[in-house]
Amino acid sequence: MKKILLLPGAQGGMLDWKVVGTMADKAKTKLESDVYSMKIGPVLSVGSPTISPTSKTDLPTLSWQNNCGAKFKVWFGGDAGFTKKEGLFLQS
Repeated sequence: MKKILLLPGAQGGMLDWKVVGTMADKAKTKLESDVYSMKIGPVLSVGSPTISPTSKTDLPTLSWQNNCGAKFKVWFGGDAGFTKKEGLFLQS
């Protein structure tokens, strides 16, 4: 379903759809519904990322608003340009 919802592109847009049924006869007769349209919103980014304070005894907790999927990669860098970086793969 995710691939279908991305058909209009990252900016969203209109998506047309119909249902096609195939009869069990020898001719394999096909019956098609009318064409319907639905509006798909733009792809949303991950929102409200936070990290809990760290200490020598407790690991930090990462959290964010999930607007886009089930797999994520979190980047940590020594500077804002991420010239030296490490990635962490996460799955919700």
